Amino acid sequence: MRASQHVVRRGASFTLIELLVVIAIIAILASMLLPALSQARAKARQASCASNLKQLAVGVQLYADDNAEFIPGIGTYDNYLHATTTAVRAYTQKNLSYSFWMDLIVPLVGDREAFHCPSLAADETNYRQGGYGWNGGVGYWINHATRYSTSPHYSGVTLAKIAKPSNTFSMADLAVKTTLPDRMCCPGVQGYLSINHCRNVPGSYVPWAVRHNLGDNFAFCDGHVQWYKYLSYHKITHMYDGVDRW
Repeated sequence: MRASQHVVRRGASFTLIELLVVIAIIAILASMLLPALSQARAKARQASCASNLKQLAVGVQLYADDNAEFIPGIGTYDNYLHATTTAVRAYTQKNLSYSFWMDLIVPLVGDREAFHCPSLAADETNYRQGGYGWNGGVGYWINHATRYSTSPHYSGVTLAKIAKPSNTFSMADLAVKTTLPDRMCCPGVQGYLSINHCRNVPGSYVPWAVRHNLGDNFAFCDGHVQWYKYLSYHKITHMYDGVDRW
């Protein structure tokens, strides 16, 4: 009786080799699953970022509805800086405090966290440094005291003036650092992209973030949001007039 019990106990136990084999199999399975899980997390962050940009794009549309179809520029100066019959803007017909693009739409977006890209390690409470930039090709320095001209870059672009709204972006993921950090081509106070800054030229601006699966999310002037792979950015229009100046 004792001998049979002894045999059963020995048969139910694991040998050291068997245990090592099981551990090795688990390690192999984990190594196969972890990249898939990491990719799934990256996809989730990309989708969350796209949702943020969609909210911001809706804010731009609401802003245009309230302001005679004019959309923001990188920065908008007070109308009273040009309070003359020849220089008064049709932009809003009201005085605005000096504001960057995110300042103008944050009351309409409502959620400041929407200005923060989930793939960017940044202060989520600072909506000015959340990782998104404005395309200067659809609005640069509006009402700028020293850059007054009839160009919509300085007087303001209306939705009707955008030749290809479904292919012209208004906002996009923006790089954290640049070779010229003093130019603010990063998620700082200004946070902007423009036609002159969208070229990866040595010694020049490098604004693209490329933080979502080798690409970035773009919000377009018609309100939709789309992800583009880095090598496909040339397919996107920068300028309100629809002219490709890559």
